[in-house]
Amino acid sequence: MKNLTGFLKKILFIFSFLALFSFFTNKIYSNDLIVYSDFYHTWDGNTLNSTIYLTLTSDTSYVLTSYIISIPERDIAPNILLINRNSSLEPTIHTTDTMTNLSLDMQNVPISSEKPVTLKITYSTVTEGNS
Repeated sequence: MKNLTGFLKKILFIFSFLALFSFFTNKIYSNDLIVYSDFYHTWDGNTLNSTIYLTLTSDTSYVLTSYIISIPERDIAPNILLINRNSSLEPTIHTTDTMTNLSLDMQNVPISSEKPVTLKITYSTVTEGNS
């Protein structure tokens, strides 16, 4: 009888975890973030100046705490402006062989369909040759 009681306790323990996780819907794990982007580039013969405008919006309202941006350039020092609050953001920069990843602290900015958030990212790269 002792083995049967231990077996039933283990079964109850396993099913309690399954029941706990079955109550969560997929909406908890995913955000319906919609991103629009506009790219502007100017070239003066030696330097390519790039400006990117990212507009973040969503059908549901929530607070955005962090955001990661990947730019396919190496060794850049971007300036990032949160236009809605007119404040500069300091990114944490991670560089790989082919791209730069920017991790941003978004200052708990609220996002909704009525109030989108716009980021302005500017950076320069030195180019060689005529292309």
